[in-house]
Amino acid sequence: MTRHIFGAASSLTTCIFALRKTAEDNQNFYPKVADFVLSNTCVGNLLYSTETEEEAIRDTKDFKALCLTGGFNIEQWMSSSRGVLSTVALSKFSHPHLDFNSELLPVKSTLGILLDWKTDQFMYTVELKQASTTREVLQGLSKVHLVLIAPAILPA
Repeated sequence: MTRHIFGAASSLTTCIFALRKTAEDNQNFYPKVADFVLSNTCVGNLLYSTETEEEAIRDTKDFKALCLTGGFNIEQWMSSSRGVLSTVALSKFSHPHLDFNSELLPVKSTLGILLDWKTDQFMYTVELKQASTTREVLQGLSKVHLVLIAPAILPA
């Protein structure tokens, strides 16, 4: 088979497997990018940071090239660096109508955690309703607990 049905229950797993296989197969050509794909991809999202803008721009280009070798067309990009954003086609942003020269960068949810792109800070929001039963109190506490420990348990 050369195609996979969009929306099938196995689609996410198949996509992640194919992306990881692409990274493994091309590790000789794109060693750094392949390593961060293998170690920083979770549930179809890739979170990655660099020390410099130049390094991020180079890695972005290598990541695009790596993905193209596996037939992947990356649909959404976001960065806290306006310099990096300027190197990505406008249609590829998580917010395609964003004017990143004049507007504030958005707060975007990634893996259930909010990321403020301007300050590079993770944020959590938990809505607790007025609890009247023990069960409702425990449900609210479990939401807080899961939000705080999810970043530690997801990589495991």
